Amino acid sequence: MQAARSSEADESNNTFLTGTLTVLRPDLTVSTVTFTPAAIAPGGNITVSHVVKNVALAPGNAALSTSRLLLSTDQTTTGQVADLGTVNVPAITAGGMMTVTRPAQIPPSVPRASTTSWRWPTRPTSSAEPSQANNTGASATRLVVGRT
Repeated sequence: MQAARSSEADESNNTFLTGTLTVLRPDLTVSTVTFTPAAIAPGGNITVSHVVKNVALAPGNAALSTSRLLLSTDQTTTGQVADLGTVNVPAITAGGMMTVTRPAQIPPSVPRASTTSWRWPTRPTSSAEPSQANNTGASATRLVVGRT
């Protein structure tokens, strides 16, 4: 069966051009990471807070996402000592920020007397970001793991 063809009186009016279309996506960064207490024994509990900012321009709103909590000796994934799980980050409007707090347990396997620091990558679960390079943050202070 052959599709029916229609003919038009004027084929030159079948297009429409607009200006440039810019798509704005969320862009999450971690600006600060804090925790208490500053020293803890392996197996102990701490409370960790971090500020997640959406540095995108409107309407680049971020949907619900997650942050993965890592314990590292050198503020990179190369020195990772433990993966402490994830924490949900609520939706953040373009230009907005959200403080997220979560308790975490230092694994008993972390060696005593080691000095470690936090690293916090955010990994959006709902949309791609223009840059993944700015997704990590680390605490300015170090967590001392040893006898308390």
